[in-house]
Amino acid sequence: YLSKAAEAGDATAQAKLGYLYFTGRGVAADLHQGVVWSVKAGEQGDAEALMNIAHSYAVGQALPKDAQKAAFYASIAVQRTPPLQRARYTQISNTIMSQISIDDAKKSGTKAAEWRPGAHSLDAVLSDATKAKS
Repeated sequence: YLSKAAEAGDATAQAKLGYLYFTGRGVAADLHQGVVWSVKAGEQGDAEALMNIAHSYAVGQALPKDAQKAAFYASIAVQRTPPLQRARYTQISNTIMSQISIDDAKKSGTKAAEWRPGAHSLDAVLSDATKAKS
């Protein structure tokens, strides 16, 4: 059912399916598919998917390790999460932000506030994933 909902365009299902591909829970682990489904959900503004992308950049899992990009996508995820639910991302966000300077963290936050979800808004992430897969 989750796959059908994801294929039908449900952002929550897409984010969860991406997470399952990252972890290999219930499906064969496939990091590239984890990014693909996270991008689909992220382009709809899903915070969980955007945090999955941030985490992938932070650890170099399916995407090249890049603290700046990780901070940018973590900032977007936090900003797109309702205030009372932000605590669920605090630890990973703090870990990511600790890898860059305070000035760079501020720049990431400012740039993230300008980002808008939409078709092709995460094409650069897909490009990075394709390069990393090769």
